[in-house]
Amino acid sequence: MPEAFRYDAWSALLADVVTAEGKVDYARLAERRDLLARVVAELGAASPESDPARFPSEEDRLAYWLNAYNAFTLHAIIAEYPITSVWKTRDGQFFQRRRHVAGGRAVSLDDIEHEILRGQFAEPRIHFAINCGSNGCPPMRPAAYEGVRLRETLRAAAEQFLGSEWNCRVDHEAHRIFISRIFKMYAGDFAGEAGTTEEYRRGVLRFVARHTGVAFERIADYEVVYNVYDWGLNDAARTPHLGPILFHEPVEHFARGTSATGPAPGAPSTARRRAGTSATRPPSSIRRWRRWRPTGT
Repeated sequence: MPEAFRYDAWSALLADVVTAEGKVDYARLAERRDLLARVVAELGAASPESDPARFPSEEDRLAYWLNAYNAFTLHAIIAEYPITSVWKTRDGQFFQRRRHVAGGRAVSLDDIEHEILRGQFAEPRIHFAINCGSNGCPPMRPAAYEGVRLRETLRAAAEQFLGSEWNCRVDHEAHRIFISRIFKMYAGDFAGEAGTTEEYRRGVLRFVARHTGVAFERIADYEVVYNVYDWGLNDAARTPHLGPILFHEPVEHFARGTSATGPAPGAPSTARRRAGTSATRPPSSIRRWRRWRPTGT
């Protein structure tokens, strides 16, 4: 039986360059280019598609693609570092360009995220494991993902992400829950195949309840408010663009009925118009989705 795929080099690199806060020391990563190149080469030589026997379980396959996404992201960033955002790359095709190889197949970050991770695994918690190099992303894990107990690892990642007030804050007095824009970008992944704005809202709230310990019944009627998303590079040497965030001045609302401070659920929002989707129908788990880019970033 073929030897299982190993991530020793990748884990060693992550332990060296990821800070306690989950940021990346890119200056140190630049010094470890050779090790990063080795990791990229190992991922390029074998994948669940090219060598399925080395990835016997679904969790083994999922772990590979999570690691590939994160490693390829760092490799793409360091090739252009110093930059202030992944939107500031030379060709503007950070997510679309097929610059890496996985098991002999040329892939882009969008290919991995949308066609493979979202399209094949139906696991919404991938959004707390993959890191696109931005402050709005979940913290980078200081070790590789492994197939063994991967679902537990993903649950812990979701709970860690939602444990930060920048990503999830429940205001019981105002009957509002303020959450990361990730829940809007991928509403269909968290809510399932819902058909209306109300169903999506409740689906997102159910996911939040399961991973925060807050009873769903208590927040079932709460308004969902999406916080700003920081596309600044997750560079340990730079201060994140998180503040000031005024929780009473949200970017958008997602609630039953018409909100006095946000768009009506049936009206396309600015972000969704840019993404090419309607306000009542967020992208499904397998639909091609164009990443929302803030104006002026």
